[in-house]
Amino acid sequence: MKIMSVTMQKIPRLAMAVVFCALLLIFSAVIFQVRKDPKAKLQPTTIVIKNDTNSVEVISSKINEANYLELTLKNNRSVPIVALEFRYAKDRGTTIEHYPDVPSVLGAGQTSIERIHLNDLSDPSNLTVILKMAYFSDGVAEGDEETIKFQRERYEGMELSFQSALGEVNKINAASDAEIETTEQNIKNIQIPEDLTPAQKGGFISGRDHAEYYLKELQEKKARKAKYNQTFNQDEELSRVKGILNRPRPGVKRAK
Repeated sequence: MKIMSVTMQKIPRLAMAVVFCALLLIFSAVIFQVRKDPKAKLQPTTIVIKNDTNSVEVISSKINEANYLELTLKNNRSVPIVALEFRYAKDRGTTIEHYPDVPSVLGAGQTSIERIHLNDLSDPSNLTVILKMAYFSDGVAEGDEETIKFQRERYEGMELSFQSALGEVNKINAASDAEIETTEQNIKNIQIPEDLTPAQKGGFISGRDHAEYYLKELQEKKARKAKYNQTFNQDEELSRVKGILNRPRPGVKRAK
């Protein structure tokens, strides 16, 4: 009877020990998950901003909850900015470039917030962001010479493809759907000149893709207007596309 009494007293203690161990394992698992959370690693403790330009002012910087670095920039020139280049790691960077149908990324004398997604940082504890280049709508550029050269060559390639695409668009007479589709295909088939630099080729492809997109956009807009019995001025829309393609690229001398 004495042995039985001792055994009965040990059972509750054993159950409590099992429960305690289970809670300890759950708590340890939660802590481990928090420590290996990749988002937590991507939050730099130190942010250094370097500016290679003269006319762009970096007013402030912060990292938001979505792991984007938000830079508040001001353009102190009286000319709009059409492209900005940032570097934020040894082999990582981002270019913010205006679309051909959009005037600029930052207007003259204006302030805006630019966002850079911080992914795959090699050293998450320290972040150095360099504003490498600012390219203006008048062709003037500030910053790293190699970066400026690359951007200018990119615009040169875009200028070549736009002029080729414009030649195809100018052949449109009746502006029927079939004719526009044929023009789209002709633009898609425009060959890249073999003597272009890598940057010029990239700009050429980008310009060709944009030209094709503008014609598709025209057709989609026409279809929407027809669906709701609204007036669609095809000549006016076609003229708008021609105007975009014929707009000179910043700092590029057009061949006569």
